[in-house]
Amino acid sequence: MPAWTNNHGREYRYYTCAKKVKTGYSKCALPSLPAGELEKTVIDQLRSLIRHPDVIAHTYREVRAGSQTGPDPEVLAQLEELRQSRQQTHLAARSLLDLKDPDGPLVKSELKRLNDQMKSLDDSIRNLEAATTSAGPVDLAEITKALTVGR
Repeated sequence: MPAWTNNHGREYRYYTCAKKVKTGYSKCALPSLPAGELEKTVIDQLRSLIRHPDVIAHTYREVRAGSQTGPDPEVLAQLEELRQSRQQTHLAARSLLDLKDPDGPLVKSELKRLNDQMKSLDDSIRNLEAATTSAGPVDLAEITKALTVGR
């Protein structure tokens, strides 16, 4: 388990046996290990596992399968709601322009509010559309590069 101590104003991190902490240091013969060295070793081992060809191949297959399933139905439903709201806002603005006095202060302020709302809806629609479009086929070389960066 992780532990630390302060000595002469400096903090020392290490890992020690949980039995030592719970029942006393004389109950376990395992040594405490410096945190930095142990964490570096663990990270190096994880990197070597992630870079293994079997892991790269499995990751490639999973990413490829995920990219072929298409957009999330909930996202598509949200996109359709945004488009309908945009259409309703547009129709509301058009009806204000058809009034006998479209230059009145109340109409102008309402048109500005509706215009701002349409811009916001347009931004949301663009963002969702970008999130639902596929970037194209998945490339094994890209997956390999992503998993082997920092070699």
